Amino acid sequence: MNRIIATASLALALAAPLWAQPKPAAPLPAFEKGMWLCHTRVAAFNFENDWITLAEHIAVTANDLDHVGQKNECAFVASDHLKPIAVEEGEVRAMLPCAGLAVEVKDGVHSGWAGWRSYLSYMSYHVVRSCKEVQCRQ
Repeated sequence: MNRIIATASLALALAAPLWAQPKPAAPLPAFEKGMWLCHTRVAAFNFENDWITLAEHIAVTANDLDHVGQKNECAFVASDHLKPIAVEEGEVRAMLPCAGLAVEVKDGVHSGWAGWRSYLSYMSYHVVRSCKEVQCRQ
């Protein structure tokens, strides 16, 4: 009986961090109509870093992200069809050890780089479709 209690206690102790984790943030409505794309991976990293820093202090809106985008030379692209075409971390990781992944996206008209948080926020509202399904230009 003591062995069962000890095993159960160990299982609870190991599982506790799982339910103690903060719940993931709800998708940001600002990404419902599109996303902010940057010309470089470094700009995408800087955009996300500024976004996360701002989110520590206020509830971030699309207007706030527009200001962050202007600062980092990233522009909002309204599109339902952005697809990932590359995921890279090499240069950014070498320059900024704390940098995350950058995702290159394209919809046949627009292309650019976004950080992984931006891409996940965008994808919480969108579905990747083939160009045949949406009749996009190649």
